[in-house]
Amino acid sequence: SRRIKFQDKDEPPSRGRLGRLRERFDDALDWWMCLEEPPCDSCMHRFVHQPQVESICAAVIAFNTAFAIYTTNYEIDNISKDPTYFMVAVELGLVFFYGTELGLKLVAHGRWFFLNEDMSWNILDLLLVVQSIYEQAIVLLLSTNGAGLNLSFMRSMRILKVAKVLRVVKVLKFFTALRLIM
Repeated sequence: SRRIKFQDKDEPPSRGRLGRLRERFDDALDWWMCLEEPPCDSCMHRFVHQPQVESICAAVIAFNTAFAIYTTNYEIDNISKDPTYFMVAVELGLVFFYGTELGLKLVAHGRWFFLNEDMSWNILDLLLVVQSIYEQAIVLLLSTNGAGLNLSFMRSMRILKVAKVLRVVKVLKFFTALRLIM
């Protein structure tokens, strides 16, 4: 189990309110890091962790990475143009896929979703899905209000697409595990 200490053992305990707060935070962090998800054998848990499902997710992540490169190049070459409807439709499909994957994992793990060994990836996925839903909602609202798809203010949020590429690291972890099995 991982343990993080903010105070050395040789250092005398801090005095005052800030020192007590720091000690409480340290104790809470130790408690949090020692929590482990109990074994689960539910149908949903088995489904989410099937190698076939993980392979499909890995393929979608690889496709999403290639598509992000394509859309970024398109946006740079056509800076004054709006994204094509094809690009918007694919983005919606990817948001739906990732939202479904996230929902299935939330159901499979329950409250342990934020405490299991993949909690860092789960939190990243949650943030990316929420950001993508927000972005697509803005795109749809502006396009249905007749305002067009001029999303120049949203282009500043495109930096988060780089974070989406971090999912590729997750895919590499999957293929490393697959290689070890073979």
